[in-house]
Amino acid sequence: MDRGKTGLRGLPSKIVAGSGWHKFAYRVTNVSKITVMETDISLSLGTADPKIDDVSELAVTVQWYNPATGTWKPIEGDGAKFQDNDDFTTVKRLEPGEHADARMRIKIGKKAKAGSGYFFTIGHSYGEDGTCGFDKISQFDFTVLSAGSKPGKVEDAKAKPGKPGKQGTPNRPGGTGGAGNKPAAHGTHDGIPATGKLATTGSSSALPTVAAIGGAAVVAGAGAVFVVRRRKAGSGA
Repeated sequence: MDRGKTGLRGLPSKIVAGSGWHKFAYRVTNVSKITVMETDISLSLGTADPKIDDVSELAVTVQWYNPATGTWKPIEGDGAKFQDNDDFTTVKRLEPGEHADARMRIKIGKKAKAGSGYFFTIGHSYGEDGTCGFDKISQFDFTVLSAGSKPGKVEDAKAKPGKPGKQGTPNRPGGTGGAGNKPAAHGTHDGIPATGKLATTGSSSALPTVAAIGGAAVVAGAGAVFVVRRRKAGSGA
């Protein structure tokens, strides 16, 4: 069931290779009628471009801003480790209609191959009623343009329902393989506080403090599985 609905805001639909950092936001919105206590969020990179053999050819690097440490942390591409993009942070308490944004940024390497890619967003959460939930995967398409391109006015990437891709090689730094039904990892996440207003009343909400959580198993057996293609050859599709 949708509780902490995930999505991207301000992600460019076209990015020129070597054009530096582009900022956007990863938003989680409580679309339920109960308080959502925590939502672990993930961001997965993939491609369906037949001209791209491996998503690493797009030379995508993504970082998120950790407000607890005041630093940018890589979750995809340069500097990222295995599965850094999975459950990379936790959004704290959200009242019905309230939202929180994680600050993100993306850049494309100068030697990137022109082509198309996409991101999947998904969140695993639990509510004050003790019930786990997950949101339906949202897909955000983008195009990498060759260095020196002049794209003109660039629109933001739009959300659409995520569709399963072809299973590829295992996840490794610089790209994403498959992901699916699994509990959130036990451990400690840096939290993102609520930043929005209550949609039902329009009144300001108290901002929870940024805090770490003692990892709770959020979802065991979510009803959605997605995989993203890394390579055309040997994908096992």
